[in-house]
Amino acid sequence: MRAGFLYVIAADKQLREIMRSQFIIFKSPHTYVMSWLYVVCFGTFIGFSSSFPKLIQDIFGYVKCSDSHPYCKCTLEHTLCRNQNAPPAALYAFLGPLLGSLIRPFGGWLSDKFGGAVVTQFYIGVMTGSAIGIGIIIEKANQAQQPEEYFNSFIYLFLLLFTTAGRPPASPAPVTPGNNAPSPCLGFAPPHDVG
Repeated sequence: MRAGFLYVIAADKQLREIMRSQFIIFKSPHTYVMSWLYVVCFGTFIGFSSSFPKLIQDIFGYVKCSDSHPYCKCTLEHTLCRNQNAPPAALYAFLGPLLGSLIRPFGGWLSDKFGGAVVTQFYIGVMTGSAIGIGIIIEKANQAQQPEEYFNSFIYLFLLLFTTAGRPPASPAPVTPGNNAPSPCLGFAPPHDVG
């Protein structure tokens, strides 16, 4: 947005020409595919990193109010009680982001070995399966009187999700041919036809 704003208000003709030469990336459909891939891969990692501890607390930190919980008094205002057996969210919060960050260089190596498109597609499939599994676990834990029984499955699936979300950001680079070609676009180059 800043570039567009600068383009509109730029008084210097040379600056406008430089900026206009950078807009060629918007003509290539590969720009949008690569942007989507990056959002899927890196956005998943960032989004889950920030919500992971809160999700642990919300899913496993409370139980539905019932007479079977002696430490909880049910009233109209209080339908949830604190779960005394809840896993501490702060103890597990760092594991996913740490694992995803440590595994990231491995994704680049796999992309070089097997191809960025294959690796990215595989990891997006595993991420999708993990997310579906996590959704099922969350639903079961929400219905359970002792949600902590589902915590191990939850944490294993989430760590798998973090592992797979940490690798693909290194994978899309080899997907686009000519992405290392010199360009006036401040490091962005539209892909060149190879063939």
